[in-house]
Amino acid sequence: MSFRFGLRSLLIGVTIVAVIAAWHVNSLSANTPRHTGRMLDLAIFGRGYLEVADYESGGNFYTRNGRLSINADGQLTSGRPVEEWVVQPPITLPTDWQDVKITTDGLVFVRTPGQTQNTQVGQLQLASFINPDGLISVGPDVFQESEESGFASLGNPGDSAFGYLHQEWLNESPLSAMQARDWTNVLIGLLAAALCWVGYELRQQRRALLRLQRRMP
Repeated sequence: MSFRFGLRSLLIGVTIVAVIAAWHVNSLSANTPRHTGRMLDLAIFGRGYLEVADYESGGNFYTRNGRLSINADGQLTSGRPVEEWVVQPPITLPTDWQDVKITTDGLVFVRTPGQTQNTQVGQLQLASFINPDGLISVGPDVFQESEESGFASLGNPGDSAFGYLHQEWLNESPLSAMQARDWTNVLIGLLAAALCWVGYELRQQRRALLRLQRRMP
């Protein structure tokens, strides 16, 4: 009886842990926005990605990391400036800029000393994919299109197909959708293995009880 109780407790415990872990993985991949108050932070509300370019490799990539910086050439970049993921189409800020305003539909305005009104310096665009889970990860929250994801469709924020932007917010997502899917599959596999092991132990216990009953007079 105690052995059966122990197996039952183990099964319940494994199930609870798997459910909690799956919920946690799902929450990490939910791209939950958080307010940062940083002028160059952008959250993407919707399914869009920023298009960025690596000038060393000559390729274009896609990210939801809206923590923007400014490189030595005054261009907006995603992530750390040393990575040189230059936002596409390129947007260059004047060296003496004092204030940046980014609208929900991606218009970028700056104010410089002596100005009373902001001046538009660019238009941010977003990319969307038929199957974003098919994107290939090439770095932390940086992806490349593939046959499975389909080609990028580009457009201005504000359209429901792309989403919209929110300045001074960030999408906080330590796990990408693909990583979350992989971790969920791992958890499901662990739970299935635990269930198989419990079933095996119960069969072994039943056989032992049957052998014991045959030996009894």
